[in-house]
Amino acid sequence: MKHELWHANPNANGRMWDPMFRDLDGDRVWPKDYTKVGVINVSDLDEAFEVGNSIDAPWWEGHRVIEGIPSRSLSVGDVIHPLSDDRHTVMVDSFGFKVLK
Repeated sequence: MKHELWHANPNANGRMWDPMFRDLDGDRVWPKDYTKVGVINVSDLDEAFEVGNSIDAPWWEGHRVIEGIPSRSLSVGDVIHPLSDDRHTVMVDSFGFKVLK
């Protein structure tokens, strides 16, 4: 199944989103405060996270990547958006994923 990978944009002060200090900068709003960096073909969220965090080669060059732009690895605060009506969009959390409403 196809999933989109979205990276959190830095705020006006150049700081990245930090889930431990949300109240300092305000919560990011998806998709307004994010940039789409790729589309991948994976079966589940764990596999999506693995593809977005390749250590052997740039993640956007992987065989499961349909489209990707050179960028950092997937990280806490970034978003995985499944292109299917029966799955939820999630934010990468410190441990696992948080469903976005």
